[in-house]
Amino acid sequence: MFSNTILVLLLAVGIQTGHFNRIKQGRATTYYPGDGHCGKVRADGRPFLKTDWHIAHRSLPMHTLGVLCNKRTKICIMTYVGDRGPFGAIAMASQFPPQTPGGEPRIIRRERICYWYQDQPELQPGWTREELTGATIPCKKLPPVVVGKGYLGKIRLMYWKKKYTWWQAQTRLQPGWKYRGEFDITMPLNKITGQRPFDTLVFYYRKGVKYDPPRRNHKPSREDET
Repeated sequence: MFSNTILVLLLAVGIQTGHFNRIKQGRATTYYPGDGHCGKVRADGRPFLKTDWHIAHRSLPMHTLGVLCNKRTKICIMTYVGDRGPFGAIAMASQFPPQTPGGEPRIIRRERICYWYQDQPELQPGWTREELTGATIPCKKLPPVVVGKGYLGKIRLMYWKKKYTWWQAQTRLQPGWKYRGEFDITMPLNKITGQRPFDTLVFYYRKGVKYDPPRRNHKPSREDET
């Protein structure tokens, strides 16, 4: 308990005295080895282990040392940038309506499944007739076409914040898409800060202050900074 209190005081002093005088803020997600979205090696060349204590960011210099704070729980911890990400990008499903002859397409929801509905006097291939001239097709059968460079994996349909959105990993953001989060944090950081999905985190840091993680993974300590 005593050592934890001292650590909290040191972090508070570091922020208030301006030692960490720059800020990155945004929503965060948690990632871990084997989650299906990351490899076995981090962007800095170290192996990605379940015990890692780093954060991932798309642009901050690698190994930047700082203090990460959860705005909801008010819990802070010292950590460093050890990977690149998150690259999960989303786009509203309604931004990519079907390009088929007929009336204006709209999204409907039936039994938790997303469908496109359109007035089609002549039924188009793959669509199912509804009523006299209406037609439907599951949204997942008509994913948007991404033609630029820097995208990875398949496009998935999600129901998020009561709206249907497309999700895809994109190392280079495509037109009409936006990144869903600012940070990825590892599971140990998640447990300590009490992170919930898309909690807002603040990362306090100072330009040029870095931490050199050893090849054998362990938690950064005050001795590592000297």
